[in-house]
Amino acid sequence: MSSEPLKKIDLAQVVPHAVGLLAFDEHNNVIEASGIAKDRTADAVELSKVQLDGEGFGLVQEKDIKVIIYKQEGKTIAVYTYEK
Repeated sequence: MSSEPLKKIDLAQVVPHAVGLLAFDEHNNVIEASGIAKDRTADAVELSKVQLDGEGFGLVQEKDIKVIIYKQEGKTIAVYTYEK
């Protein structure tokens, strides 16, 4: 394992048009929120109910916002993206 310090990842470089991230556990307790997700932490309850595929991925769209969802080992990450 490297002794280099962890670097923050620029979400917009990893996911095009990303405008926020919401991470939460199996009890919908928010672990991290950034961007527009800071104002949408209550979304965890609804996002936890989204049907995911066999690999743990899902997608929700609301107007111009798409939410890409990934769940693994009880933890969920939701990335909010803006589509023009």
